[in-house]
Amino acid sequence: MVAFRNLNWCLLPSLEVPRTPANTANVQLIPDIWSPTVKSTAFCKSMWTPRPSSIPGLGLSFLILHYAGAVLAQAGNTTCLSSQLDWYTSAVGETPCMTYQRLRQICNSDYVVGNFSATTPGDHCTDQVSDCCCNSVSYVLSMLCMNCQEDAVPGDVAGIDAPVGTYTAYLNNSGSICSPITNYSLPTTVQQAVCNLNIKIDNFIYNRSFWSDGSWY
Repeated sequence: MVAFRNLNWCLLPSLEVPRTPANTANVQLIPDIWSPTVKSTAFCKSMWTPRPSSIPGLGLSFLILHYAGAVLAQAGNTTCLSSQLDWYTSAVGETPCMTYQRLRQICNSDYVVGNFSATTPGDHCTDQVSDCCCNSVSYVLSMLCMNCQEDAVPGDVAGIDAPVGTYTAYLNNSGSICSPITNYSLPTTVQQAVCNLNIKIDNFIYNRSFWSDGSWY
């Protein structure tokens, strides 16, 4: 069930995510230092004006041109197969696959959500500029998207889980792990773009859905 509390991270009501019973012994908990006020003040009310060196190898003019033509310019397989993720779509206004695609397109305008593989991880962080996908936020969105695409069973059921090590596999591009890896947040420049573009990503995706051993369920 979705519980609306107050406006937070990029103006999205916070969500209570349906979870199935699971062994939570390995979950890595951190203090919720990203309060709605802190997040809005630090990121969402600031304009995205990255320095040319914000993302290695990319100049500011390239970044502007790169993303200006990318916003929703391309659409992939972003439709959910069942009503399993309706709680997310109702709150955010789009499917998790669309959120995932929009995040990835900040760094790679050519990225579209394809048909995820039947085994986890459904997708990988393969972009040359990997800042938008080399993080736990992107990984969680990819798993939500995988459930969106492939879980044909409607209702509040278990869905598709990811075993230990899946996060590392997601970050692996043909034998090479992307770098730097960001956990529980997004790189500052990417976060500013997310807020300015009103891409809605809730608190739980930042710090309540990432398991220390790389699993997801």
